[in-house]
Amino acid sequence: MTQPLLIKDILAKPLLVAPHAEIVSAGHGRFSYREFATRINRLAHALTSIGIGRGDTVAVLDWDTHRYLECFFAVPMLGAILHTVNIRLSPAQILYTINHAKDDVIIVHADFWDLLVGIAPQIERDVRFILVQDGASAASLETGPDVDGQNIVGVYEEMLAAAEKIRSAGVMKNPVGGAYAAGWNLAQEFNNMFLGYGGAHFESGSANPNVSSKAGIDALNMMKSLSEYMNPDFLTHDSNATNAEYRAGNIALLNMWGSRAASQTTAEGVTDAVKNGHAVAGPMTVGGGSTAASTLWWDGWTVAKNVSDAEAEATFIAMMNGIRPSMMEDEAIRTQAVWLIDGYTPTDAAIGVFEAAKMGTTPYPMLPYMGLLHTALGAELPDFMQGKESAEQALADVEAAYIAAAKEKGFLN
Repeated sequence: MTQPLLIKDILAKPLLVAPHAEIVSAGHGRFSYREFATRINRLAHALTSIGIGRGDTVAVLDWDTHRYLECFFAVPMLGAILHTVNIRLSPAQILYTINHAKDDVIIVHADFWDLLVGIAPQIERDVRFILVQDGASAASLETGPDVDGQNIVGVYEEMLAAAEKIRSAGVMKNPVGGAYAAGWNLAQEFNNMFLGYGGAHFESGSANPNVSSKAGIDALNMMKSLSEYMNPDFLTHDSNATNAEYRAGNIALLNMWGSRAASQTTAEGVTDAVKNGHAVAGPMTVGGGSTAASTLWWDGWTVAKNVSDAEAEATFIAMMNGIRPSMMEDEAIRTQAVWLIDGYTPTDAAIGVFEAAKMGTTPYPMLPYMGLLHTALGAELPDFMQGKESAEQALADVEAAYIAAAKEKGFLN
């Protein structure tokens, strides 16, 4: 049989005859050929999503790991050029090869990050850095000679490490964004982080609060650590203000409502640097756990009981009109949110939401007394975030405020 000699064909045979056979990467785990192919496809998709394609050059500064092997397949299968940077060269020689090869993307292991940051000002063209490290997910860094922005996925500890690298390199003083506005927003950020640490808002089967716990303290301490890399006025920044900061290029890393991702690059005035450096991923984890530090939400509607039949019917008709499948034919509407409507086709901006679902993200607690706890969190946590009291005291205040409200409403005796 005659066929082109393509690298993808090397992978086809083991996938056909031994898909479950293992590839052993010393010190980096084991993968079946099927898992290996999935990882290759994931890498190729990630590179494609940031604009890499035929004729572009992808450089790699890494040890001999499974990631390197994945690059040997994913990059040429895209029609791109793989530049294997010799890590044993001097910084000046590595800089020369990067400039000579005209790299578009550099995948760099954390061990070589400082080296790359040191020569970045002398790189002659805009380059995107993708930071990888053992036991962690990748971080994408839009760079040029001035190294000007970053997006990270994975775990919150990685986000802190990336933020410190950005600040230490003099790229950006406050690279992290978050919807930490005092009140509802701050409370929701706590809810997300608290669940990521394995917390449960209430004692099982009761309305008794359970946030004054190790998970609660850990959640607050992580939020405080993140806030140290935020705008000093972070307690005034809701999701609208944070998105505006991101679109203006003032922050590099942020956790944002998945359904808001579409507007981050389509709003008027968004710079090319932000558009080109934009990437969306699923929710992060924290503290070595596997539970997403996030919550699933969906919007629905109800009809009030205390209205006339005519008003109820008119409300029902209006609401049904608002979720009719034909609305998905309007591109402007279809891309505004992630819809649970027949005919909806997910957009790239919906990646975060769908990844959250795949991860089994915990739904927001739909309990009649959760609103009271949410309100108490929003009112009591700002003092901790401003350094006025300890995490333990803040959470004790939250529970006291909630208990008082819950007793008033009849949820607790």
